[in-house]
Amino acid sequence: GMVPSAGKKTFADISGFQIESGRWLRNTDKYKIVIGNLIARKTFKKGTEFKELNPGDKLEIKNKEFKIIGVLKETGNRQDDSSIIMTLDIAEEIFDMKDKYNYVVAKVEEGRDVNKVAEDIRKELKKERGEENFIVLTTEQLAETVSSILGVISLVLVGIGGISLLVGGVGIMNTM
Repeated sequence: GMVPSAGKKTFADISGFQIESGRWLRNTDKYKIVIGNLIARKTFKKGTEFKELNPGDKLEIKNKEFKIIGVLKETGNRQDDSSIIMTLDIAEEIFDMKDKYNYVVAKVEEGRDVNKVAEDIRKELKKERGEENFIVLTTEQLAETVSSILGVISLVLVGIGGISLLVGGVGIMNTM
């Protein structure tokens, strides 16, 4: 769920989501959703063909009927393209998860120190929650994490390639 007045800017500016058809959520929208391109184009079948969902169509979620008001442009990321975006209050109501969040996105004002803002957010959350059971990441830290994971994957692949060459060499020597 999201707060519509902040959501459009957040999803468009930070995540790069854009509307392909329809519109973004508004603060006054109740039981209305914006869906990812994969949900709209390749999720629901009617016979052997996929049934495309468009603004104005209805979708049932947790026994509640929602009206589709927007479809996102395809991003190429399966998780993003499978998104269903609804207002925060409705999400809390139907999923019975008041004041529980998977993640929070913040955009730092131009000219501010990103690391200082991240540290301030970490301190405030720790003070509010009483314990540090969360992670605050900047895009730079996230990129470093992804880079280190890709480095490990590269090493594993090089190792597998080396073993393959060794096994192939032994096989060739055995046939001579």
